[in-house]
Order: sequence, then C-alpha cells, then structure tokens
Amino acid sequence: MKIAVVTWIINDVGGINSWTENFLLGLRRLGHNPQLFYGSHQNRLNCNPDKKVMRSRRWHLLPSKHLSYNLTHLKSSINTLNEFDLIVFAHPSPHPTKSNIENVSEPRAWQSFYTETHPLKISIFHDRHWDRSNKWIEEVKNSIDYVYAAQHHFLEAVKKFAGKDVNCGWGMFPLVITEGLSGIKSKHRRFILATQWLALKNHRFLLPHLDKLKIPLHSYGSGQTYHTLLPVMREKYREDHHQDEVLYYNSKSKHVHWGHTEYRKVLRKMRRSWFSLDLSVQGMTNMTHWEPLSVGTISVLENRVVEDSFCEIPKDCCISFDLDNILEELNTIALTPLTKLKKTREKAWKFVQKCECSVVAKSILKSGGVV
Repeated sequence: MKIAVVTWIINDVGGINSWTENFLLGLRRLGHNPQLFYGSHQNRLNCNPDKKVMRSRRWHLLPSKHLSYNLTHLKSSINTLNEFDLIVFAHPSPHPTKSNIENVSEPRAWQSFYTETHPLKISIFHDRHWDRSNKWIEEVKNSIDYVYAAQHHFLEAVKKFAGKDVNCGWGMFPLVITEGLSGIKSKHRRFILATQWLALKNHRFLLPHLDKLKIPLHSYGSGQTYHTLLPVMREKYREDHHQDEVLYYNSKSKHVHWGHTEYRKVLRKMRRSWFSLDLSVQGMTNMTHWEPLSVGTISVLENRVVEDSFCEIPKDCCISFDLDNILEELNTIALTPLTKLKKTREKAWKFVQKCECSVVAKSILKSGGVV
C-alpha cells in the first residue's frame, strides 16, 4: 500500500514530531513504505527525503518532501497525493502564526489537500482546542474517513469535530521499544528533567532548592521562563545558544543543565538513569511521560497527573509525588529500594509492549478501514 503522511510546518521538536516519527517507523515495520510530506504555502522548503534538517537550534524537519499549496504549485501537489492509496494527515491543518495566518486562512488552498484528493483519508488530532486556533478544519470534515485522537484527553474534542458522520477513536502513544532492558548495575540514581522551561511546567517549585536534592538532576531544554529561575542562567545562558552544551548550576553543584537537545539524544542518556521527572500537573500524558518507559526508565509524575481519569499510564508503572512537598518527596523517591524500582520498571516494560509503534500503526489503519 502506498501511504502519504502529510504534516505542516510547526515549531515543535517534541510530541508531534516524535509521534509522527514513531508512527512512520511503525508503518515501515508493517511492511509499508510511507512518504512524509510537509505542506506549506512556500514555493520551496529545505527539507530532505533522507535526513533531518535543522531549521533553528530548537527544531528540525523530519526526512521528507515538500508539498506546496501555493496556487502556482497546488495542482501538481494534488496530483502527487492522488498517486497514493491512503493519506494520513499527521496534524489536521497548518498551525496558525502571525507570519502565516493570511496564507492559512485566506485563500484556504491547503484545504484542497483534503477536498481535491481521492484516496482514503485519516486525520490525527494532537489538540483538544482545535476550535479555538484552527476552527476552519471543520470545513473539510466531510472529506475525512477516520479521525484519530493522539491522546485519550483529546477524544471528546475529536468527537465534537467528527459528529455522527465520521468514525473516530484514540490510542496509546506509538513507542519505539528497545530490544531489552539495560542492566540494573549500569543505571544511576539521578533525575532526568527534559521539558520546555515554561511556567506551566512548574520548574520554579524545584530548581531554586536543588542544593537540598540528594541525587543529581540532569535537565534539558529551553523555553520562555528559564532565565527567571536561577541567576546563573540569567547571566550565562540564552535559549538559542549552547545546544547540547553543559551548564552547571553553580561551581560546586552536582546538578547540570544542557540547552535544547534532541529527544533521541536525551533518551540515550535517560536509559542509564532510574528516574525521568516531569513537574507538570495537567492530567494528560505526553511524550515525556511515555518515552522514558520505552528505555526502562521510571516516569516520576505529579499526583494530579496519575490520579486524573485521562492518565493512560497505570499507577503501578510509575512513581508519583506531591508538588507542594516536592523536595521531601523526591528525596524519598531517590532512596527507593532497588527491589521496588526493579518491580516498577518490569511492570512498565510489560505495559509499553502494547504501545510498540507497529501495534499503534496497525490499530489506526484497522480502525480507519484500511486493513
């Protein structure tokens, strides 16, 4: 089967890119040969079908080809998509920004990728607020055969979009599972913190008190608020510099911070650590909760995430803490007996086999009526 996977220019190096990359690998493991396309209003795009292309220090394009919805090239792009048996929109529509809002909203030439193409079409939703930011996606709903929510948390929004005429569903995060668990003796008692440094990620609750944390914290990433948390970062670190370079919190600290680092690289370091820490309190489970489990690292999540009805990770496959008592609770977690850590890791490892990328890809194709 010839499968075209279409996505759009999104300044995102995390969840959506990771989901799409894993989904593509899942399709290949099923024996398909999918082609990823980036749709844009530009005449050109510096993507490469054989390798990732860095667009800035913080994000990149996956190996892909370009599909322009500029009116000059639109017919050719539509003809290209019509050569496939299935079109999967890895994100439902172009992401509106101040720089491209006119090209996205008027004229809406990108919609022709839905309305003027003949293959079966599946659309993946990564957002439950589509009707706030890109309500115009609703105008192409009659051209979609199946809508998939990338998280259970998004399902109600997807049902609202699909209505009674379009089938919809949801599933787990597609994971690339390593061949086996690393040896226990090779793992270190340390926390890996790898999320954007935004206020809603709650870094401010922990970072000013790192001198009292009993095991090392290795943090990664950049964002809008990192420089307000620690003086050393305000003085020495800019989010667009020092990619993959280490910054010590102070001269005597055992805790270290890197700038933006591609998540695949973080996973390699994470595999030798016992704990992956996420400080957010939102109920949804995201990439930084799932992917540590795929390398045998335990996700440490805030109580409100684990208790939320939308949390997709079972309680016995992770460790939770209370944000209000974060320092004391993380220090307790750091001293968890090895036998208990081993048991939690083994349960999580067994659980994530159900989320292997080919399993998720097959589920989407089957639910979409493709196989």
